Amino acid sequence: MGKVAKILVVVSGLLLLFYFAGLIINTPNSTLLNMLLDPSSIQTAALYTKIILVIELAVAVGAVILGFFIKYPELIAAAGLIPLVGNLMWDITAVSSKVFSVNKFFGVILFAPMMIFMCIALWEFWRGRD
Repeated sequence: MGKVAKILVVVSGLLLLFYFAGLIINTPNSTLLNMLLDPSSIQTAALYTKIILVIELAVAVGAVILGFFIKYPELIAAAGLIPLVGNLMWDITAVSSKVFSVNKFFGVILFAPMMIFMCIALWEFWRGRD
């Protein structure tokens, strides 16, 4: 498994841990996770959450449709990862800002290496060296 897949699994697991600990509130992923756990809450969800949900569904449908026409399936997988990585980075910044407001040293020790490693792994992935 490549570095990007490993870092996405680790960051997703950490963000789920932060979500259930109550550190992630009012971010796109937290509201999407709330809708997943309680589907009736889509009626009370904010407009930006619905827009993000529509964009992610459009990317997923587009990736499936393009899968029939493009001969390189890696491009389809990469296109599907773009909204996921964007949402993960958004949630990482939300959690890191909360941690920075409480303790700057702990925030730097915890989040700086994770963000640097994620940026390096994504850079190597896009360069084709993953």
